[in-house]
Amino acid sequence: MDNQSETIGALAAALAKAQGSLNAALKDSKNPHLKNKYADLASIWNAAREPLAENELAVIQTTDASDNGPQYLVTTLAHSSGEWIKGYLRIGTEGAVRDQSGNLKGVNYYQALGSSISYMRRYALAAIVGVIQDDDDGNASSGNGNTQQRQQAPPPPKKDPTTDRDRNAIISAVEKGEKTLARNEFERNNSRKKHLGNVDLNKASIPQLEKFREHLLTKWRDKVKVVAAEALGVPQSVFTAQIEEDERKGNPLSRTEKVSQQAEWTDQQDMAEASRGN
Repeated sequence: MDNQSETIGALAAALAKAQGSLNAALKDSKNPHLKNKYADLASIWNAAREPLAENELAVIQTTDASDNGPQYLVTTLAHSSGEWIKGYLRIGTEGAVRDQSGNLKGVNYYQALGSSISYMRRYALAAIVGVIQDDDDGNASSGNGNTQQRQQAPPPPKKDPTTDRDRNAIISAVEKGEKTLARNEFERNNSRKKHLGNVDLNKASIPQLEKFREHLLTKWRDKVKVVAAEALGVPQSVFTAQIEEDERKGNPLSRTEKVSQQAEWTDQQDMAEASRGN
């Protein structure tokens, strides 16, 4: 019996990639006779299906028999390149429960045969793909009573409510800053994409949001300096130099507070001029 195509290089490479993302099959079924849990055929398929499909691999399971000869389960692992490998398992009912006369107990021949095929499909699929499972039956038959349990994944970390509060507070400050700068939707989205990588603030990390908030604050300071300098009738460079000079002399007001006061004074002056005009 042929068990592989002429070449299997592409298949082997694809299988290696698939095996890199395989998960262990879950032991989600219980053997009523041995009272143990095992990974059934569906569980093994669930573990293998996506990695196989992503790497253009398929598994085909059929039966084959010659005239008056034994029947075989044929498991084929095929690749989109046309390469393939096969495995053969002889199908039998030797393991079925029989009465004292040797007849199948409680089931007919075809029921026992179907059960045997399902049983072997499970092991053949796991073997040809490389799915890891907890094989209690295998340990028992080899005389090894120690069943290795699959390591459970660690629980997800608990969510810190403080982090959520911090994030919401920063997002609120960012939105307020954008509104203060009077940015339209196009300008706002472009700025977010540039500094955060997307327009959704909830997808950004807290350090990214902090940095973006500082950026908006700097933009606001620059805008206020322009407004205040125009209101005072002096070039912006002169106005900025005066603020820096005050800071060097130990002026108790911070640069931001100083500019804020100038901006407020400008608003008051504009309102007074408007009143006189009326």
